[in-house]
Amino acid sequence: INRKMSSQSYGYMGLLLISVVCCALEYNRWNYDGMIFYSFGILSIYIVSLPDEVESKITMVINTFFEKRPKITIEDSPVKIISQMNIELSDEDIQEDGLKALIILTDQIKSTEEFRKSIFQHGISPLIMRFIKDKDCSSHLKILALKLLKNLSTLVEMKQLFEGEGDVCDIITLVTLMRDELAINKQLVVEAAELKLESEDYKLTVTEASKQTAEFQRLIAMILGSLGDGRNELKTNIFDEGFVQASLEALDYFKFHRDLTHWILWSFFNLSFSHNSNKVELVRCNALASVVTAMNEHKSSLTVQRQAIGLLFSCLMQTEGTSLDVGKMREAAYIQGMVPAIETAIETHQNDVQLKAMGQSIINDSKSRRVADMSPRDTIQNTNKSK
Repeated sequence: INRKMSSQSYGYMGLLLISVVCCALEYNRWNYDGMIFYSFGILSIYIVSLPDEVESKITMVINTFFEKRPKITIEDSPVKIISQMNIELSDEDIQEDGLKALIILTDQIKSTEEFRKSIFQHGISPLIMRFIKDKDCSSHLKILALKLLKNLSTLVEMKQLFEGEGDVCDIITLVTLMRDELAINKQLVVEAAELKLESEDYKLTVTEASKQTAEFQRLIAMILGSLGDGRNELKTNIFDEGFVQASLEALDYFKFHRDLTHWILWSFFNLSFSHNSNKVELVRCNALASVVTAMNEHKSSLTVQRQAIGLLFSCLMQTEGTSLDVGKMREAAYIQGMVPAIETAIETHQNDVQLKAMGQSIINDSKSRRVADMSPRDTIQNTNKSK
């Protein structure tokens, strides 16, 4: 990574290089054995080779001596930031500044995959999971850690880390965090209702806590949906650890939260695409009913409607050449009001060609299969009813 070194770095390097010259002069004048000269020579080579790491350590010593908190900025290199965070593990301000800087540096739109890979190789994963697993860690730092993990979740190396058998990165930690945060928020709301706490300050506290909980759910859904993309074994593990049940609980609790709804549906689509057993699991958990409910609650949201119809299309239509029996899946979705919800989406978003095409295909297929599955007696009865 090419960047301009700070003037402080040049100052440290210049001071030590001058020391080497002084030692050399002293060596020639007084015939010393050269230990000091060689020591400073090796130290200078080390400084030139790893200026960021040396600067971080020297700055830490100086700031400790003068009781100043070292600063982390976006201009610092990832090596320096991670090194400083590992040194100052107990300093919450350092951890917050470091996480914020790394989140900006690893933004998936502004950064390249190679750059994000270089940050991963510097050992950021254990640091991220330490925040997530630490029960004493503040929710604010945990959310920052999740945002950084989200930025790195597209890396093959990160996917492999979650596929491994080690305990550094594991799916169950993320799913458990979803459930725990939701349970805490529910308890907070219940206590407020029971104690009839109606002050503006307490209402604001409950509102902020709910927003924070929803953000936990949204980020974890994005992370797991991204990690499982293209990795069938990881998709299976994510569903096996109870992600569907935790997500459906969050959908039910935050049914009016548009962004959360969108990203949970997106994760369902990613994790069930080309994965028949996960599609069956969605039906078993009654997820299709939640999809239809989300469509009815967010009729004006094109992103939610697109994702919902895309998920229904993937589960109910893209099954040719597989052994998956989707009869029960279609029937479950039909009973939950899938067809009226899709018709409303098509009418509301008439300019979206893709949504209209997928939605109309699902409706036509559903109606034709229901007619084909009916016995002659059922058909006669329905005809008489219509008359």
